[in-house]
Amino acid sequence: MGPSPKTAPISGSIPTDAMDYGDGFYITQGVEPIGEPRYCSCGPDGQKQFSNDLWQADIYIQHMKHAKANH
Repeated sequence: MGPSPKTAPISGSIPTDAMDYGDGFYITQGVEPIGEPRYCSCGPDGQKQFSNDLWQADIYIQHMKHAKANH
């Protein structure tokens, strides 16, 4: 499944290589200087959480979605 063309209000367009979780939430992947993966969980209001583990990045997205739904 490819990323959607949805736009996050503060951070701009969702990157084409991001894992799209819908509603402006997504995860990007990079590599730290020491060669470890680095994941950034991003929300539509500019929220960011960093992790070296995709599973943890997914949990951050779920927490952000839950927090947004309960506001």
